[in-house]
Amino acid sequence: MRLAHAVDQRKLHPTVESKAIASGSAHPSPAVRDLFERFLPEEQRVRRLGTSIDIHVLLAMPGNIERGRDLYFKNSAVLCQNCHQIEGKGRKVGPELSHIGKKYNKGQILENLLDPSKVIEEKYVAYVIQTRDGKTRTGLVLERGADAVTLIDAQGNSERILFKNIEAFEPQRKSLMPDNLLRDLTAEQAADLLAYLESLK
Repeated sequence: MRLAHAVDQRKLHPTVESKAIASGSAHPSPAVRDLFERFLPEEQRVRRLGTSIDIHVLLAMPGNIERGRDLYFKNSAVLCQNCHQIEGKGRKVGPELSHIGKKYNKGQILENLLDPSKVIEEKYVAYVIQTRDGKTRTGLVLERGADAVTLIDAQGNSERILFKNIEAFEPQRKSLMPDNLLRDLTAEQAADLLAYLESLK
């Protein structure tokens, strides 16, 4: 933040400023990148998908499976590993994706990425629990017993809550999977990611 502010205030030597902008705008973290990309001339800025995505154009683009695999496992802008496992890597909150290409075609995979709440399997329906002490928990039902329910949240943390302590227990129409997962990717990166996921048969 201090470095971005220094660039904004033109407090750096031109050579240092140029290097700061180049390094910052190429940073793998979207939070850092967005601070510095605005200092680049318009024609040098990377064109990302944002929230207005032309599905037909994206599906028509050829993707590279190996680049898509690297993107999935190594790029901080791709958050799939936070909730999904492939080949035993990642958190086991949402569905296992090791054979996702066998279950869905490329168009269906893209639809799930863009609108994760459109169709939610029953076991992946999120619940909100309001306890009698005024606290709120949100997550998937990991286990339901005679006297308690165990929730797992989007961070992979699980908690057992006794039914006698629950004030309200409501299913949600909204998926735990966030919207706009592709907005920070370029069209080429999104095509690579789709190619990789489609290849998982």
